[in-house]
Amino acid sequence: MTASKPTNVLEGNLASEPKYRQANSEKQARIVFRVVHNERYFDRQSQQWLDGRKTTVDVSFYGPAADGIAKKMNDHPDIFVKGAKVIAFGEVAEPGAYLSDDGQPRSRMAMLGRRIVPDQIANAERALNAQRKDAMQWMTAAPAVTPVAQAAPGQTYVGDFAAPLM
Repeated sequence: MTASKPTNVLEGNLASEPKYRQANSEKQARIVFRVVHNERYFDRQSQQWLDGRKTTVDVSFYGPAADGIAKKMNDHPDIFVKGAKVIAFGEVAEPGAYLSDDGQPRSRMAMLGRRIVPDQIANAERALNAQRKDAMQWMTAAPAVTPVAQAAPGQTYVGDFAAPLM
């Protein structure tokens, strides 16, 4: 008989650069990805997209898994960067407790990661949209002032000077 493990899937953006701690004599290697998921919905009344609930989860990998991910990140430094869309698989872990800046106790959801991959389709679409936006800004930018535009009414631009029209 085989045992089954519940697996959770989390899609979101990296809220910060992953934090890697190398193994030492007391602790095993660890890498933590902070993943944020923002729910959005379309409000028919205002005809606008609105932000809904924001969920932040720390996805942690330990031991050889953490070392393997860190090696891949060194080989491909542009994959797991702040803002990148990722898909993480793992088990729900005990929430991380901490004190906020004002001294109030808080907690953050946590996941013991089994696998994390970049959402290549979403990241490619984001890059393409950024290229399109840059191209549109370039195409719609006002042209630089040219000597032709500086010619006074009744004059035409010829060579390096404006001459009267004949």
